[in-house]
Amino acid sequence: MAPLTGCPVGGGSPRPVGHAVGFLVLASIQGAVGIAHIPSVHLPLGVLMFGLSVLAPARR
Repeated sequence: MAPLTGCPVGGGSPRPVGHAVGFLVLASIQGAVGIAHIPSVHLPLGVLMFGLSVLAPARR
């Protein structure tokens, strides 16, 4: 939000933003596939997302 409001950016790494956007895309696909009742994609994608969320803190 800081760039949108004109506040100076702290100069941190943009890497977490990329991870968050990627996870948002996966969650959107997960929701759409779940609503469409396609468990052959929904379940493995859920397992993948869980695994990524568990491994994310260890990658720091």
